[in-house]
Amino acid sequence: MELFKILHQQARQEVQSIMVLSVISGIAGAMLIPFIVNVVTDVVSDQHYIADALLLSTIFVLLLFTKRLSQQKIARLTEQSLETLILTSANALRQAEVQEMEHRNRAEISLMMVNAQTVTNAAAKSVEAFQILITLTGGWLYISWLSAKAGFILLLAFAIAIVARNTIFRSLINRTIRQERDNELAMFNTFYHLLDGFKEIKLDQLKNDDLFVNFLRPLVLTNRDIRTKSAFYFSDYHIFTDLCGYLAMGSIVFLLSPAIVAGNTLIIFVVITYLAKLILVLLAELPDIEHGKVALEQLHHFTQHERTQRKTRDYLYQPSRETISRFQTLSLEHIGFAYPPPPEGSGFSVGPINLSIHAGEILFVAGGNGSGKTTLVKVLTGLYPPSTGLFRIDGERVDMRNHRYLYSVIFSDFHLFDGLYGIENVDEDQVQALLDEMHLSGKTTYRHHRFHPLDLSGGQKKRLALVIALLEDKPIYVFDEWAADQDPYFRQYFYEELLPAFRSQGKTIIAVTHDERYYAVADRLLHMHYGTLREA
Repeated sequence: MELFKILHQQARQEVQSIMVLSVISGIAGAMLIPFIVNVVTDVVSDQHYIADALLLSTIFVLLLFTKRLSQQKIARLTEQSLETLILTSANALRQAEVQEMEHRNRAEISLMMVNAQTVTNAAAKSVEAFQILITLTGGWLYISWLSAKAGFILLLAFAIAIVARNTIFRSLINRTIRQERDNELAMFNTFYHLLDGFKEIKLDQLKNDDLFVNFLRPLVLTNRDIRTKSAFYFSDYHIFTDLCGYLAMGSIVFLLSPAIVAGNTLIIFVVITYLAKLILVLLAELPDIEHGKVALEQLHHFTQHERTQRKTRDYLYQPSRETISRFQTLSLEHIGFAYPPPPEGSGFSVGPINLSIHAGEILFVAGGNGSGKTTLVKVLTGLYPPSTGLFRIDGERVDMRNHRYLYSVIFSDFHLFDGLYGIENVDEDQVQALLDEMHLSGKTTYRHHRFHPLDLSGGQKKRLALVIALLEDKPIYVFDEWAADQDPYFRQYFYEELLPAFRSQGKTIIAVTHDERYYAVADRLLHMHYGTLREA
């Protein structure tokens, strides 16, 4: 029912249209049975059957037409539903804050995408199952009209099968499906270790073998066993349903045949045989439907978690409508940030920091590893909300989360995009000129709005990231250890040529660096020490 609600909430009129077509298709399928019987009876008794044959043909055409039309509508609607689920989940992710995403499990996100596909497939199967149930109901009514007792026996057999499914098999099946999903999450995590740590495992064969033999392989084998067990449960329910049907047929033959009007017993068996085929189709769709229900629970938990996190932490990011293209002074007044403390002890904190940053100046931030430099950058750029203090731009208090657009940042663990996203009217001549300046011509090209290839060295990737930052043309550039991967030529070029050129253009540069040799390039040198900032 929940699967059907998904489609109904997203396209009420379309679903109602599908349901009407499904009802017509189901009724037409049920009406085929008595009309086929009548035509066969007329042919055997040499009576006029032309009218019945024409009516039978009409019903058959109606069945095919409504079934085809409803399936086309279902296909279109489920793809739209899949699109909505994926975009809704992706939108929830992009609206999340950095701190939350840093603790997000990538395997959970990957599994969410799989769940979206599973849910939409199951929703389509649910609508098809609804059509079959209507036809089964019509067939049962016809049998009940031929023999009320036979109809009662079939209803009793069906009720026993449903009760057994809801009380025994469903709980077993759902438990194994949830186990399968949990195991798949662990399997995704292990695969990410295999991919992300590929260099490390190639260096250490013991680590390579341990990860594969003692972690990945057992998870794959466990997944195989769980899926096999789930298939066995579905098979057992299938057999149990067959048993109920056979017992019903046996009861009709041995107990009711004398009481049924002559000739109707054979008709009843013909109808039951026809309905049995539909029941087989229905049973074949049950695994997809049950998987969809469990996937839906996990998908709801995922999206609800995103909404709850934003509500409780006030993390919803709404860009300011009034953007600032220029500024004179960016001030930090008693800015502090504290990480959540561990169960025992206190968490790391930064601040309080008092700092004024002026447009067109070069600031270097130095300090040891773990001193809080990267945390300072994330707070300064609005990625982390400060625990204390406030920001001011030209004396006016601002929420830095609404002014993130001021910054182009190249983090030490930056992500290199393959295109110039968010940049309109790209000047390809300018792109090529910057690629030439960064000695990237022949290494990568910009065609069809994409950089290709991206299999560059670490230093080349940072230079391409710098090209993108320059094309974004933001007021403030933040570089977190940008020169660390550069050769001596580009390191010197960065400090002695590029940074002064940026300053002459009115750009503000904040560079996290350990290169003492080039400290003289900075207008001011700031030193970070265990979360406190002082000017050197």
